[in-house]
Amino acid sequence: MVIRDGFVTNSSSTSFIIISKKELTEEYLAKKLGVKENAPNYNTILNLCKEMISEGKRGFYHHYYEDTNYELVKELFGVKTALKYDELSKKGYNIYCGRISSEESEIETALCLDCFTVQRKDIYIDASDNVW
Repeated sequence: MVIRDGFVTNSSSTSFIIISKKELTEEYLAKKLGVKENAPNYNTILNLCKEMISEGKRGFYHHYYEDTNYELVKELFGVKTALKYDELSKKGYNIYCGRISSEESEIETALCLDCFTVQRKDIYIDASDNVW
């Protein structure tokens, strides 16, 4: 986890890419993010996961690329994630890419304060492109 200190603006966004063997549902994504069903804000987190899935199907609309591709993923997340994208997209994995914003909800703001990656056998998440 990265904790930011020093100058902080009033707005933030975090771009993310999720590469998943199976099609995402909000419950599946929450589970892969480590959220337990008995978590105090579970339903709020499910709503955020639903928004991330919906947003992720639209792609990186705020960049000058028309479609998600190796070069864009490399620019945003680096070579390691771009290689993972290239390898797994060729195997038919589902690709979700978009952004979340600190201006939407408290849970979304908390996620924007962090940069993280999740790497498991059936899912890869990179949310390290954080803009303050």
